Amino acid sequence: MKTRLALHISQLRRIVLCALIACALPAAAGIPSGYYDKANGKSGEALKTALYGIISSHTNIGYDAVWKAFKSTDLRSDGKIWDIYSNITNFTYGTDQAGNYSAEGDCYNREHSFPQSWFKNTSRAGEMKADVFHLYPTDGYVNNRRSNYPFGEVSSASYSSANSFSKVGSSSVSGYSGTVFEPNDEYKGDLARSIFYMVTCYQNVISNCSGDMLSGDTYPSLTSWAKKMLLKWAKNDPVSEKEKARNEAIYSLQGNRNPYIDCPGLEQYVWGDSTSIAVDMKNYTGITSTDTGDDDDDDDDTPVTVSSTEFVKVTNASSLTAGDTLVIVYESGSLAMSTTQNDNNRGNASVTLSTSGSLSIVNVNDNVQLVVLEGSAGAWYLKAVNGSNTGYLCTSNNTSKNHLRTQASKDDYAKASISISGGDAIITFAGKSSRNVVQYNTSANLFACYNSSSQQAVQLYRRAASSTTGVGSVSRNGKKWFNVYTLDGRLARLGATTLKGLPRGTYVVNKKKITIK
Repeated sequence: MKTRLALHISQLRRIVLCALIACALPAAAGIPSGYYDKANGKSGEALKTALYGIISSHTNIGYDAVWKAFKSTDLRSDGKIWDIYSNITNFTYGTDQAGNYSAEGDCYNREHSFPQSWFKNTSRAGEMKADVFHLYPTDGYVNNRRSNYPFGEVSSASYSSANSFSKVGSSSVSGYSGTVFEPNDEYKGDLARSIFYMVTCYQNVISNCSGDMLSGDTYPSLTSWAKKMLLKWAKNDPVSEKEKARNEAIYSLQGNRNPYIDCPGLEQYVWGDSTSIAVDMKNYTGITSTDTGDDDDDDDDTPVTVSSTEFVKVTNASSLTAGDTLVIVYESGSLAMSTTQNDNNRGNASVTLSTSGSLSIVNVNDNVQLVVLEGSAGAWYLKAVNGSNTGYLCTSNNTSKNHLRTQASKDDYAKASISISGGDAIITFAGKSSRNVVQYNTSANLFACYNSSSQQAVQLYRRAASSTTGVGSVSRNGKKWFNVYTLDGRLARLGATTLKGLPRGTYVVNKKKITIK
């Protein structure tokens, strides 16, 4: 008899947003004792000004030194440059630096996420030009296509990078109709927190900066449409381990920190729903709810049921973590990758797709290939763990082939990056320059790495309760819910949005110990 666990996800706006991470453990995070004390008890404009006073004074390492800084701030686990604008690059630090470019993949350069043209006439332009908190190594060609357009969400793309990872086009955000650059979902939070940092750290000159996202004043500093969008991006794409490590590396170079990384959700006290609440920076645990109990959005209160054979759609690649159990799905055909291998490509098995509220759920059977993630972001290995064709998914080491198969060991042909755009998963193997993206071929009825018009995008689904270490959260209407475990690994609450109502004791949530007294 299949046991089902009912989840009530009815208070998505009444969430203690970050009681799970970051500022609750300042020593582990590297935040100096008392670093943010001067911002204690403040909110809104006063909080932004206090944060400015804390982080504004820092070492200007100089623009030339930014190249060297990237070695400590922006290398992937495989030693390659971490490119946030393209997911097909494998740049070697130094070797592929700057230079000429005519296409995506030629070289990387120094991207000002807060464009230079916005601040070039200010008295702090030199500092801003070299501030690594908003500088990222990115593909030169894609960076050039970004130009100095504001970040936004694209309704109709005039340009897309490979796999539609980044886009340029007309804005779909209410309040702005110009041309925008849309980064991939997995980096929208990173870039939102970079913009929050810039308008805070350079508050004394921000009113003299000129850009379509800026309001030309000290506070709020951001236009209404940009503020609303960036707050949404920050909430939908929470602080990642990549950002935390980058924050520490830049702190060692510049001597200041990004408070919006250190204290996830802090932007809500500055610009969002919590501007009327005095923030406790000495014991920061996230957002304090101001909700009165009345829902004012479209979230429903339908209980969501997830069983051991059901998998929930992954909508944010940054939420993936080693140990996740996944299935690769072609939603349009209600098919998943099967345990069979046909002509060195992977077969398909029928699955049942359903929805509960805003969650997409797939119900699998024994013929569906289960894949367990190993490694880390940018260097994932997808281990097939059931059926007769177990081992690591990989593409062919023959450049004329387009196979998707399994092999016994890990190598570059099995190493993959994973990104998600518009709900579609882009799984790209590192060992080949082409024919290396996992898709579903509607002509051959196979999951393969063909290079043809029959290739269709796939989607990733994750077993919601696959981990006993507190890893894993999924999005519902762009908001996060998480699993709570006891110290001996038993599931205490599946799909929680709050810790309220749990008995006193110590629990594990997202690899963090949380004590409820």
